[in-house]
Amino acid sequence: MAENRIFYQQDCDLQKLAGKTVAIIGYGSQGHAHALNLKDSGVNVVIGLYEGSKSWAKAEAQGLKVMTSAEAAKAADIIMILINDEKQAALYKESIAPNLTAGKTLMFAHGFNIHFGLIKPPTDAALALPRLCHDKSARTHAAGPQGRYPGPCRSHGCGRQGRLGARSHGWHRRQACAPCNS
Repeated sequence: MAENRIFYQQDCDLQKLAGKTVAIIGYGSQGHAHALNLKDSGVNVVIGLYEGSKSWAKAEAQGLKVMTSAEAAKAADIIMILINDEKQAALYKESIAPNLTAGKTLMFAHGFNIHFGLIKPPTDAALALPRLCHDKSARTHAAGPQGRYPGPCRSHGCGRQGRLGARSHGWHRRQACAPCNS
C-alpha cells in the first residue's frame, strides 16, 4: 500500500482532465458543485439523471448537457457517482456497469457500497472524499477563485496508479481539494 500523503492544490494538475469527458451521475448538493466547478474550468461535463428527474431542467438551465445515466456513462471517460448511497448499487448494475469499458475511470464520493460489497468496481476506481464539494463549495467558487476552499480531501485509488492517479489529481485540482493516497 502506498504511503499516505496529502496533496494540495499546487500539487495537482487540471490538465490531466484535458480532452476528457466527465459524467456526473446525480445533480444534488454534491453533483451540481462538482459539475459546475469542472465546467467553469473548461472540462467537458455531462450530467446523468433518470428520465423525469426534477434536476434535469435545473442542470440544463445552468448550461450543462443532460442525458440518462446510462448514456452519460457510455459517453464519459470519467464517471463520478454522486447519488444517494441506497440507490447506487441498482443504478451501477443497470446503467454504469454495462457502459464501463476499458480505460474509463469510476469515482465515488462515499465508500459505503464498495465497503459492503454492493458494488464491486473494476480496478480503475477511485474514492474521492472531499471536505467541501457541495453547495458551499459551489457558492464560494462562484465568488471567484480567491474564495475557493483550499483544504484537503482524501482520495483512494483502487487500481493502477498511472492514469488513475493522474485523473484523480486533476479532479482534485478543480474541486479545490487534494488527494491523499492517490
